[in-house]
Amino acid sequence: MDNSGIPLGDNQKRSLTVDGQPMALKTEEQLKAEAEAAKAELDDKLRRGEIDGAEYNRKLVEIRVPKKYEPKFASNFKKKNRRIIAVMIIIFLISAIPAAVYLNWRGFFRNTLTASSAPDYSTDLAGLGYLGPVQINLDEDLSETGEYKGRPIAVTYKAYYDITGTVVSVRDYWGFDAYDSLVPRDVCIAWGGTETKYRLTGLEFSQGERNCGGQANYPDFSNNHVIPSTAEVRSQVFGLRAGSKVRLVGYLVRVSYDGITLDSSMSRSDSGNHACEVFYVTKVEKP
Repeated sequence: MDNSGIPLGDNQKRSLTVDGQPMALKTEEQLKAEAEAAKAELDDKLRRGEIDGAEYNRKLVEIRVPKKYEPKFASNFKKKNRRIIAVMIIIFLISAIPAAVYLNWRGFFRNTLTASSAPDYSTDLAGLGYLGPVQINLDEDLSETGEYKGRPIAVTYKAYYDITGTVVSVRDYWGFDAYDSLVPRDVCIAWGGTETKYRLTGLEFSQGERNCGGQANYPDFSNNHVIPSTAEVRSQVFGLRAGSKVRLVGYLVRVSYDGITLDSSMSRSDSGNHACEVFYVTKVEKP
């Protein structure tokens, strides 16, 4: 019985449907004869030079497996699989970039430095209400080694450093080299007359590549290359914005890390290259 419900006689051939059109089912002998005829025509074209060897082989495959007899569901299945795989690859590539940044700058933060060999004056100085930097020089032999982001690091604590002022500019460094990994943010802080000028008149500061400057030559500000001591301190430092009142506590250091050496300035009156503070921050407060 065919699709219409009419019984088929013994001499009637059943039919298949291809792309919605009825097609008589051919015998194996008919298909073989058609293929042989097509191959003979193809051989003639090759001899006459109408087609090259590559074209001959491609058409020969088509003769042996005519497209109308290919199972269409398999072709569609392959196309759908290719689309799915392509979409998955695109999603992976798009998500890999922020994931790498997140792991490097937020999650992958391991630090065993404790500043255990350096004295902490933060409790003694906390109640003084002093605005500006407090620096207490330490002995040069106050040093330790440890690990920072899974890599060895050596630190010499040169001075206890405690600064209170207003953040006038920040700059983040998102590279993957040792410098940017060690010092992910520079924080420019003003105090005294410069801080007052900034708050009253909107004095503008800007930061270039590891430096900070204002509209005029004001003395009471410094650019701090901040090395966060913990993930919590890092998060607090990244929460600072221009205009934030802040107290940063820690140490001015000389540090060797992953092939680089950074040495802090010990004066607030110097300028130019190497005049910035390399600041290992152990505490962040908002007074």
